Amino acid sequence: MNSGFLNLLSSLVAVPLVTALLACGGGGSSSSPTPTTTPTPTPTVSGTVAAGAPITGIVFVKGANGATTNAIIDAAGHFSLDVSALTPNYLIYAEGLSGNKLWRIYSVATSTGTINVTP
Repeated sequence: MNSGFLNLLSSLVAVPLVTALLACGGGGSSSSPTPTTTPTPTPTVSGTVAAGAPITGIVFVKGANGATTNAIIDAAGHFSLDVSALTPNYLIYAEGLSGNKLWRIYSVATSTGTINVTP
């Protein structure tokens, strides 16, 4: 190849590269710290469903906006629900067995937190 052509080719590549490096400003690190945020806790309604003894079954929560959610009540009668899609006040309805008896019980809550559902 012609040495004049190689010189022209190398200058065509070098000029944009040098221009880009100069425009970069040296590539040092940012002087401002990255802000940290504390995650917002998930709003929950949790508690125990019992009628003298724990009730196992299903608990439903309906918010004032009409949205609902549900969860399984474990063998100890405990439940926990994410209610981030619901607005307070909450209507809580639990249905399940305690011994050999079927229970349907209700409760209400005005905010998130621990809500025990009992007759």
